Parts: sequence; C-alpha cells; structure tokens
Amino acid sequence: MSEIVLCSFIVPLYKGEQYVDGISDMVCRAVEKYLCLKNEGMFEIVFINDWPEEIIELKPSMHPFIKQSLYTNKHNYGIHASRIKGVELANGQYVVFLDQDDIISEDYIYNQMSQIADNDLILCNGINYGEAIYHDAAEMKSALMKDYYIKGNNLIISPGQVMLKKEIIPKEWCNNLVHYNCSDDYFLWTLILYKGVEWEINDNIDFLHGFTDNNTSRNENNMIQSMCEVNEYLYNLGIIKDYDIQSKFKKRAEEWDICGKRLEKNMLDIRALSALLFQKNNQMLMGDYLESIGIHSVAIYGYGYLGRKLYDELRQSNICVSAVFDKNRCCKDDSFFHELGDSISNIDAIIITVSNQYYEIANELRNLFLGRILSLHSIVFNEVPSFYISQLKRRDK
Repeated sequence: MSEIVLCSFIVPLYKGEQYVDGISDMVCRAVEKYLCLKNEGMFEIVFINDWPEEIIELKPSMHPFIKQSLYTNKHNYGIHASRIKGVELANGQYVVFLDQDDIISEDYIYNQMSQIADNDLILCNGINYGEAIYHDAAEMKSALMKDYYIKGNNLIISPGQVMLKKEIIPKEWCNNLVHYNCSDDYFLWTLILYKGVEWEINDNIDFLHGFTDNNTSRNENNMIQSMCEVNEYLYNLGIIKDYDIQSKFKKRAEEWDICGKRLEKNMLDIRALSALLFQKNNQMLMGDYLESIGIHSVAIYGYGYLGRKLYDELRQSNICVSAVFDKNRCCKDDSFFHELGDSISNIDAIIITVSNQYYEIANELRNLFLGRILSLHSIVFNEVPSFYISQLKRRDK
C-alpha cells in the first residue's frame, strides 16, 4: 500500500484533552471504511494544543495507516495561528480542518475522496442545530459562490465540511493572522473562491457541527470583531472594494449590546423547534436516543412551548414522562406538575427546556436530584444527530 499521505486532519485543541481519543477513534472508523473500499493511502491527524497549561500525552496510533502527531503552542495563540501551524506540519495531499467537538460519519472520507475527482475542494452536507445545513443541491452550490463571500457572508457552517488540496491554501491566509477567533475560515474561503478554484459538492450528511450550552453572546461579539479584522485584510488585499462593508458589522455589534441576550434565547428556541420537526420527519427519534443511553422515564423542566413539544414527542415513544416542573405555572394542584424539592424516585433524568439558564437550573437541580440532568438544546443539536450518524446509518447497512 502507498506510503503517500492522502489526507491530514488538522485539529486545534483548546482545553481539549478530553476530545483527543474520541477524534482518533472517529477518524480511524472513517479510514477503515475508506480502506475497505479503496485499499490505498495513508492518513494523519495533526493535533495542535493551544492551551499549553494542559499537558496532553498522545497515545500511539493503533492503526497502521494513520499517523498522529501533537504540537503544543508556547502560548494561547488562537485558532487561526493553530490551523496555520497545522498546515505547516501536515503531509497530506488534502487537508480537513476539524474543530475538537466536530463529528464526521464513517463514510466521510470515502464520500469526499471518491467524489472530489480532479477538483480542488469538496463540500459535504451536514447537521447544524439539529437539522440539515443545506436542503438541496442548489443551496450547496450557492455556498461556494464567491460573490456571497465578498459581500460578507459565510455559507459554510464549519471548515470540517470541506476537504481541500493543501496546495491551494493561499499564502495571504497564512501571512495575515486573524487574532479574534471565529472568522479565519471565512477569510480562507473568500481568498480561495476569489482566486478561482474547481469544486464539487457531496450531498450526503457526513458531518455534525457541535453545539454547547455556553452563553453565546460573548462568542457573537467576538465573531463581529473577527469579521471586522478579516474585512480589513480583504480590503487591503483589494478583494473588497467598498470599505463601508465594515460599518454593517460595527452596527451589528451595537445592536447586539442592546438586545443580544433576548435574540440569543429566541433564536435558540426557534432552532430547537425546527430541529425537532426536522428530526421527526426524518425518523431521527429522540426516544430511540434516550433508550440507547438507558433512560426510560424523565421529568421535563419548563413547560412553555418547547416543553409541550417535547412532551408530545416523547408521548409517541417508549419514554415515560413522569413529571413536569414549571415555576411560572399558576395552577399547582395538578398531580402532573411538581414543585422543586418534591420527592420523585421513578425517573432516570430531568430534561431542561429553558435555553438561557441551563447551568443555573442544573446547579439548583443537582442539590435535589441525583440522576442525569440533560439540556434539550444539546440533545436536539448534538446527541440525536450524532446518534443518527453513528448508529442508525450502521443499522441500515
């Protein structure tokens, strides 16, 4: 078998030791699937530790056709600098930039490699906030139109959707460091598409973009600062002709300071509702996921619109909803509703449906309940899609 490294997976880590083994196993499964069908080539995973205070010991690769390496930055340089270092160290003809909490399917490498042909890059479909990123081929093709990027739009949700030839990574991307995290990938796609490349699309759902329950308002402000920095570079490089494009990002930052938290909660709830509908229509059933992790009886915290939708969903499964907690409910005499502190011994987990107070509520519940405490948003954005990608697809084969 050829010793040529076909593809390098570049993975920056930030306090990310907990993800290393999972990433290695995930890539290993995808490599094994590819080699079963193609029987050629080497692969590598390049980890860049951007939190030098955390000592990471990389286990030797157990797969003969996967090389692993770890480089630790001297300081916390940020994700762009870490990706640039990864490119310097990568030996693959192709590269994939993965975030530490991304998930790829076991078909990812085969589908990307078998369809890229002589093109410079390939974009796959995936799941974000619990539903498909693109709904048809036309949307996917639009995501690779340079005009959208020159106008300040990034239609590629995560760089992990893209496999690209290492040789097409522009020197301008490596030489102009984006100090604020978030927009270095937008910078990369804008440069690549502006220069003109040949591309292909893979409409299989082979990628899951991770979601966390952390407050995203700081991330939003960081993104705006990052976009302003990138657009400064693009203007100086002559790619953006109208310098006024900066103003829309600055205006957005001001608007976010005023109403960001309210918008954040509303958008998360809308996305969660949309994800529930998408998953139900595509037989990605929450009840199946909960049963797979040993949960058969739950309580719901929060009986607003999301809580009621969750209740309706679980009623059609084998999961028993034994109780509901809702501080805002006026009538407390219904035995179905409980006060915090009530003794409930027959439930495996409590599912919190309130998006913007998850950690506060979870901490309060941990003093009263010893079982699992789950976030509805994390379940529909992460766990159910991940379960679908890794388990249900295998079951169908």
